[in-house]
Amino acid sequence: MNESKIPHMIFRTKKEATAFLAAMDVGPDVTIGPDVIVFPTTHRYWTITSRQAVEEPPKICAICGNKFREYPNNPLPVTEGQCCAYCDESVVWPARSAMSHSY
Repeated sequence: MNESKIPHMIFRTKKEATAFLAAMDVGPDVTIGPDVIVFPTTHRYWTITSRQAVEEPPKICAICGNKFREYPNNPLPVTEGQCCAYCDESVVWPARSAMSHSY
């Protein structure tokens, strides 16, 4: 599966991630092969990623400082660099939402 077609989401449990992956309607042009796995992330969460992403050197989250191997996220407006999926959802999204409501 192409890295760009893998859903970049976090799940509270491995069971939730696995169930989502099994139920995902990917369409006739995309196949979920053995290169797509459910992988533990920072902060005891789970994500769906590629084996290739897991084999690459870990990145450092610019927000929490933890190492992560899942797809990197843009941490703006909180900071610059890359952030983990958990910090993207729990810190960056709320910051962006607050900015959009301040106009």
